[in-house]
Amino acid sequence: MDPAGVTKHLKGELKKVPENQLEDLCRELRRCFMKNAEEVGGHFSSSLGVVELTVVLHRVFDSPKDRIIWDIGHQGYIHKMVTGRMDRMHTIRQGGGLSGFLRRYESPHDLFGAGHSSTSIGALQGIYEGDVVTGQHQDRSYVCVIGDGSLTGGMAMEALNYTCTIKSPVLIIYNDNEQSSLPTGMPAKNGTGPIVPYFMVENSRKAPMTGQEVITQFEKSRNQHEDTPLFLGPIDGHNIQHLTEVLEYLKRQLSARNEKGLKRPVVLHIKTVKGMGCEKALEAPNRLHSLKVKTSEKPVPEGSAPSKTFSEVFTESLIELADKDESVISITAGMPGSTGVGKMGMKYPNRTFDVGIAEQHAVTFAAGTTISGAKPFCCIYSTFMQRALDQVIHDVSLQHLPVRFVLDRAGYVGGDGASHHGIYDINYLRLMYNMLIMAPSNGLELKMMAKIAYNTNDQPSAIRYPNGTVASEDELRYYFNYSPEEMAKPESMINDNGALQARQVRVGKMGVAILAFGPIVLDVVKAAELIKLDATVIDMRFLNPLDTEMIDRILQVNHTIFTAEDGVEGGFGSAVLEYLATSPERADVKCITYPKQFVHHGSISEQKRVAKIDVEDDRLVQSSVMEAAVTDRINNKSEKRDAFMALCRSNCTVVIDCEFDSYENEKEAKSLANQLMQSYAFNRSAEKPVNLVICGIQEGSYVEKYFKKISGTNNWMCTLEYKSVDELFDSEKIVYLSADAEEVLEDISQDGIYVIGGIVDRNRLKGIALNRSKHIGAKCKRLPIKEYVKLTHSHVLSITACVSIFLNYTLNRDWVKALTESIPKRKF
Repeated sequence: MDPAGVTKHLKGELKKVPENQLEDLCRELRRCFMKNAEEVGGHFSSSLGVVELTVVLHRVFDSPKDRIIWDIGHQGYIHKMVTGRMDRMHTIRQGGGLSGFLRRYESPHDLFGAGHSSTSIGALQGIYEGDVVTGQHQDRSYVCVIGDGSLTGGMAMEALNYTCTIKSPVLIIYNDNEQSSLPTGMPAKNGTGPIVPYFMVENSRKAPMTGQEVITQFEKSRNQHEDTPLFLGPIDGHNIQHLTEVLEYLKRQLSARNEKGLKRPVVLHIKTVKGMGCEKALEAPNRLHSLKVKTSEKPVPEGSAPSKTFSEVFTESLIELADKDESVISITAGMPGSTGVGKMGMKYPNRTFDVGIAEQHAVTFAAGTTISGAKPFCCIYSTFMQRALDQVIHDVSLQHLPVRFVLDRAGYVGGDGASHHGIYDINYLRLMYNMLIMAPSNGLELKMMAKIAYNTNDQPSAIRYPNGTVASEDELRYYFNYSPEEMAKPESMINDNGALQARQVRVGKMGVAILAFGPIVLDVVKAAELIKLDATVIDMRFLNPLDTEMIDRILQVNHTIFTAEDGVEGGFGSAVLEYLATSPERADVKCITYPKQFVHHGSISEQKRVAKIDVEDDRLVQSSVMEAAVTDRINNKSEKRDAFMALCRSNCTVVIDCEFDSYENEKEAKSLANQLMQSYAFNRSAEKPVNLVICGIQEGSYVEKYFKKISGTNNWMCTLEYKSVDELFDSEKIVYLSADAEEVLEDISQDGIYVIGGIVDRNRLKGIALNRSKHIGAKCKRLPIKEYVKLTHSHVLSITACVSIFLNYTLNRDWVKALTESIPKRKF
């Protein structure tokens, strides 16, 4: 049969194919599938094993009227081909193309989304019982295909148990290919293959039966053990005739219109060969579960080594730790090859455990091993750790057990798409106060973090890293400013007091700092270079504990703070905001996170582009907040400055008089400089800014010392003068503000000049602003606090609070609103 004939039959005419041509059709399907997979990659051998089953299913049953569900989706590529998507298979796992899994938005034949495993039985039963309630079940059949490791998941067993409890007449096809879904060709503890459920043990030992033998088996067993599923088979999953006989028979027996039909679930055990039709797959220990996309990679220059992946760096670190300490063990949930556990298993099979697709068990199992003094590294993809959240909280965190979680594939993952992104772990892990949370920006940090986790014996810990390569030595020097000495001694993560610390990667001069968590540090540095943003960049490294000392230092010299992470809102950036909410220091903070949307399959760079934080081919797709920082705060073109200053001059003039240096100590002068920075930031971002003037800073004073440490003051869009306030303005037009004044400031005029004394501790220096006004011959008034609000504490306000009141009142002309929104809540 030629390809054109295949395509014709796959456009709704599959049932018309003569029986004597079905084997040819299956061979051609395999050929087309393999040719496409070699070009575009994707899941491979699982679908090769179910070609005949897929063809027979769609000939016997009427999808989508009949309810057919595939577990995981690895087995669903042929299903896609025979349900009208043959001409789009070349787009699989690519941006805008077909998904590598089953997706409801893609086709009505994809009845239930399949990405994570072991969900098909529960979903099928739910659909059946829902159809019964809504009266839609009479003319429908209900079928799911599960296997390829999915029956190692406890959820499948739970669902199977409940189908028996309420006797849902559904057909469960168990595809037994003697493999888990992912590479398990490793000498791990207790072997390599999935454990066959107990009810299948006897069946697994039998030779495949004919179709008629299975039908006879059904008739003999239909009234036996009625509280359990009816187990049939095994049958050869590649024999089209036998499969057709059995499925047509079971369709009739499970029909709701058949009064004598079976009223309980049926499990049909079929035996298939994973990778059928491909010699390379049959010879590979993992049966070539998936193929990589063909790329036009540039050759590695002679004398240089190709970059390692984060997974490879962790694997090396894990084995090094295992070499030194026999108590180190590794645990994974059906993912030994891709997490690196497989390599440790080759060297230490008795200390390596693959529990199957059972993340909940993996976590509790790991917790149990700590009771015996073992040091478990529980290595699970970030996306799959979601399935064990209760165990992480209840069995690990609540008991303070030192399980070392290693979350591979953090962030966007590329071709697997929305169901597999690792973008939620930061959020849920930080809910546990005793969880040490680490995210390396490069391979050096990952090695050190593995050691830190190893040495953490009184609390759980987690390391998260992406699916990608680590920075080279040249990149470490250029982008991360690592010296050769630091690369040899990554112990810089721990300070002299033993505390875990962040690292300053770049020092900027524009008053902007970017706090980045994890591998996004490299993107941030590249982005800042491309848009010429002279920002300070911090590699935060740790979320819990958060390096608050570093944040405090950054706040002293930066008025605009960005946080950046490869996760959604509610993670690292939120943790920084929560800390700043308790801090007396203030700054304009923006969080760069992944957007609130399910970003579908494609390359990781395409997915980052959707999130607007990608740097590729010397081009930055900026996040809106980063763009705002550049265009709204950093761009000091004369026309923009003139426009802003004109807007300021249309409002009143607010002067901060700093000529009090002789009255203040160094600590107070430092605080004053910080308040000047905050006041400018408030005014710069205000909807209706005032004409801000900062004057009277004395040369050689403490105030000047700390003011000069603030980045980018030479670009501030306000008036900076060393002159005294009475040298700049006519004293008769000045209104000096003081809480000690008798006269009340009833209104703020557009052309008024209002002076705030640059004094930090006014309680200690009571009356100093009033005396200053008398000295220069200016009027002195107090804000109308007593007239509009009731405070329980002193009416003396900070400089930033006073500036905020002016900005609020001149915009809204409402004293109550201005005072209540600007005065700290603790004063009420």
